[in-house]
Amino acid sequence: MKETATEQARIAAVYEAYRAAGHATGKWSPSNPGNAAILRERMSALVEMLGRAGIHPLQDMNILEIGCGDGQVIGELLQIGASPARITGLDLLEERIAVARASHPDIRFL
Repeated sequence: MKETATEQARIAAVYEAYRAAGHATGKWSPSNPGNAAILRERMSALVEMLGRAGIHPLQDMNILEIGCGDGQVIGELLQIGASPARITGLDLLEERIAVARASHPDIRFL
């Protein structure tokens, strides 16, 4: 259990450093045109890969998103047809889960 607590503290410190540096509202912001293009490309590739694997559409799939953070990817999965009742998000940092819950109150988070 000590290792988990130590890793959790390390991850929390990294995210705090990102926040303090302003990354989320600056160069990593989804409103940054370059990031917006990357996110669109990632979504397109995801839909293509899921289709090739025979698991798209997603409405009947159970999905576990490990390291879900603030729920951004969960939001993307919902956009491409995942059922909220079949999604579970998991993250080590409770404050990140709190943000995800606020954005997606119909999703189960651990």
